[in-house]
Amino acid sequence: MSNEDPFRAYIDRFNGDAGQALLDFARRAGIAVAWVDRQVVERHFRELTDAEWELLLPKLDKYDEHVSNFDGVEDEFLDRILSDAGLS
Repeated sequence: MSNEDPFRAYIDRFNGDAGQALLDFARRAGIAVAWVDRQVVERHFRELTDAEWELLLPKLDKYDEHVSNFDGVEDEFLDRILSDAGLS
């Protein structure tokens, strides 16, 4: 049995691109996801040091709650995809 970390092995299947791994997982699981990663933060703010990034990491899991609490975001998205699929 391999000592390789299954999480790392899965991401490595996507050449180390965790975002692509997440999208693949979401597609297979039948869920929609949105995420913020270091690239998104740096595009919005500025390049971060590794120490600065480490300060942000524990706060990233609040993104889902933040997006879910915006009135209408999910409703607008659902309305659009239902319409695009010809179901509305």
